[in-house]
Amino acid sequence: MMLPLTGNIDWGIDSAQSRSELISYGAFISLLANVIGYIAGSILSTERLIDRIQATAFVSPTTELEKGFFKPKSKATNGDFFVLLETFLGKQKCQQVLANFEQDYNQTLPNNASPNRLFVDYCERILGGVLGGSSARTIINSILVDKQIKVEEMVTYLDETTQAIQFSQNLLFVSMDNLDQGISVVDKDLRIVAWNKTYLSLYPYPEGMLTVGLPVEELIRFNAERGECGVGDIEELVSKRLEHLRKGTTHRFLRRRASGRVIEMVGNPLPDGGFVTSFTDVTEHIESQQALKEANIDLEKRVEARTEEVQGVNNELMQEIERRNQAEKALISAKAEAEKANASKTEFLALASHDILQPLNAAKLYMGILQSTSLPQDTNQVIGKLSDSLESTEALISTLLEIARLDQGAIHPKLVDCNLQDILAPIIAEFGVIAESKNIRLTTYLRPFRVHSDPIYLRRIIQNFVSNAVKYTQKGRVLLSVRPRDGVVYLQVWDTGVGIPATEQKKIFDDFYRWENTQEPGMGLGLGLVRRMQKQLGLATQIRSVPGKGSCFSIGIPLAQSNQITDIAVTPTTSTQHEKLSHCYVWCIDDEKNNLIAMHTLLTHWQCDCRTFNRFSDALEAEGEAELLLVDYHLDDNKDGVSLIKALRKRAGKTIPAVLITALRDPELVEQCKQQNITYMAKPAKPAKLRALVQHIHQLREEANDDD
Repeated sequence: MMLPLTGNIDWGIDSAQSRSELISYGAFISLLANVIGYIAGSILSTERLIDRIQATAFVSPTTELEKGFFKPKSKATNGDFFVLLETFLGKQKCQQVLANFEQDYNQTLPNNASPNRLFVDYCERILGGVLGGSSARTIINSILVDKQIKVEEMVTYLDETTQAIQFSQNLLFVSMDNLDQGISVVDKDLRIVAWNKTYLSLYPYPEGMLTVGLPVEELIRFNAERGECGVGDIEELVSKRLEHLRKGTTHRFLRRRASGRVIEMVGNPLPDGGFVTSFTDVTEHIESQQALKEANIDLEKRVEARTEEVQGVNNELMQEIERRNQAEKALISAKAEAEKANASKTEFLALASHDILQPLNAAKLYMGILQSTSLPQDTNQVIGKLSDSLESTEALISTLLEIARLDQGAIHPKLVDCNLQDILAPIIAEFGVIAESKNIRLTTYLRPFRVHSDPIYLRRIIQNFVSNAVKYTQKGRVLLSVRPRDGVVYLQVWDTGVGIPATEQKKIFDDFYRWENTQEPGMGLGLGLVRRMQKQLGLATQIRSVPGKGSCFSIGIPLAQSNQITDIAVTPTTSTQHEKLSHCYVWCIDDEKNNLIAMHTLLTHWQCDCRTFNRFSDALEAEGEAELLLVDYHLDDNKDGVSLIKALRKRAGKTIPAVLITALRDPELVEQCKQQNITYMAKPAKPAKLRALVQHIHQLREEANDDD
């Protein structure tokens, strides 16, 4: 570019032209000379390998080739790719890769067929994971266009492959060093080629001894000389282990080292020869097993000892159970005997009470004769005391009989709706006279109520409460009251008597129990009877008492649910008149002659016409007709008085007034008498009540005569 400025060359340009045109000519000539020199230098010079390698970093000589490499004229087959994959992956891995391709893409790969684009890309991805992406692409392209790989491409391929291998090796070594198990790898020539840090910690070889390529025989001999391989000849121990390695025999065993550590060795052969062995420190595990074994042995001994103790306890328990079974059998037997004895006692008591009532009945009839006869004052006092004794005896026997029948289960309550006033009226009338004789007041606070209970049981319970209140009260008064509350009528008997201490209140319902703070006569059976009756009725008695001030007995009775009221027969009013009852025709039928004699004497004293019979058939066959029948229930030949009354009424063609006098106190019999219009009277018969009945019959006859 400097030549035009010198002026020594004629360029054919007029001097009038500008200097800039001369510079342009110079630049053009300079550029042309440089281009000619670059081309000539490139042709004449020899290229170096480094130049090719550097060139591939900036240009891609196969770019145009890649755009159109897959052409029909390509001679590559699937078999070529099979060989390529087998070369870099190995035969086994190659077969697995091909099988996965056929399964994933549902395609078959004939050996001589041309590869499709999908299979080529698949092979490139597989090789890229081993060789690197650019190297895999170069090799695939060279197969497709049947082109040999240039030197610079080969160097690039080897460089990428080396980097991939180094990365894999580094990854493998890092992984091995971080394992808890020691790892050692021996090649097919029995030379050690790899190990990790754990292996070095387990086997602290001298520094510099463990190197790559060291024959494993030297390591084995080193360990054998130090007793790490067990007891025996060193050469035999070494040869034995080398033989295992040569044969590629899998092994697994435990070895206790001289330091006391227990190492578990697991060896497995490599596919192309060689051996890999893992070393695991299992000292803690072995010690735990040993401790567990010792604990199990100790536990077994303890279990055996405990088992023996349990067996001993079981034997004692079995013996105790056997003793208890025998005791239970003895108790059952004793209970059965006791129940049998109790049943016999109850039956005996019932029969004895029944038999005792027969002479007592006669005694009361004779007493009725004496009481209706004018006698001296001293004699009347004796007769009064005798009458009181008979009354006490009657009450005692009646109570015993009722207790016996309750314990025997012979009677059961019948719950009906009844008028409470009808039950209380006779009790108030009876004990009002007794209270008046003791100069105490019997007051009442009553209201008409219908209750649901057994009238007979309820009458007996209230009668006992009122009787005790009057008996144990010396001054003051006795109050009988009823109060409704929540569907229950509470009947209360208050008194101002001696009172009962709290410690004695639970005992007063026991049989034959009497508190010592009283001089009143009695056997202590009244409240025992009350306890039995209220238990069957489902009732309970509440007691409030203060010694020296008085007591209150309270019992709750359920109110009736319906409007129907069961009629309760009220005891006929006792007549105190002594008018003569002449010409009242009375028939007395009883199997006891003493009762018949006493009844005949009493009725004759009342100037009645009386006939007596002690046999069922005699009364039925007798001539004439009675105005009143007084019949015992139990007659001869197991016949009963109810049947005789029916027969006599049937023969007379009318309902003759009849009274069934019996010691049998059965609610069913009472109900039967009510249905047959027969008056029920319990033995011993009360002369006053009997006189009232006879007087009633006499009045009916007199009224009939007046009408005529």
